Amino acid sequence: MVHPSLLPRWRGAAPVERALMAGETELGVCTLRMTEGLDEGPVGDVRRVHVPREADAGRAYELLAPAAVTGVLATLDALARGTVNWRAQEGEATYAAKIGPDDKEIDWSRPAVAIADQIRALSPHIGAVTRLGGRRTRIWRASPGSGPLPAPGPDRLVIAAGEGWVDVHELQQEGRTRLTVAEFLRGAGRGLVTPRP
Repeated sequence: MVHPSLLPRWRGAAPVERALMAGETELGVCTLRMTEGLDEGPVGDVRRVHVPREADAGRAYELLAPAAVTGVLATLDALARGTVNWRAQEGEATYAAKIGPDDKEIDWSRPAVAIADQIRALSPHIGAVTRLGGRRTRIWRASPGSGPLPAPGPDRLVIAAGEGWVDVHELQQEGRTRLTVAEFLRGAGRGLVTPRP
């Protein structure tokens, strides 16, 4: 079996998303033997992968895929030769619960870095959710900022967070197309009042 985490970290259904939400940049892929426990079996191969801080989950999966292929082939080769070295997982286990509705909702009272990590962890497949202009909105790309809150402009949407601020780059209002912030502010977002923490 293949699991996209550095076991025993992030056992469970959403290891990549949870690792990105936690701000981690070293992810990985393990091959393991299945046992009754959730992702608890002995590990045959470990591949570490650096994921840039700004990468979203889609990019993280792209970076992990070649490592998964290499790890599986190495494990199959070792199995065929009878040389696979199954090792018990060492260290404290953490669990990557399935992404639920509460995980998608943006809490603007949190630090900007944590909000940006949440957004990138849920992009491009799930989407972090907030309300903008009274409409449910998924934010697909954003970056954190610190210091004084910059003034918004015709091509810039900045939202205050508990610590710092979030510069939104791409979003999608319910029932509408995914847009860059510049496109949004020229149309549906004109006159928008952003949420405050």
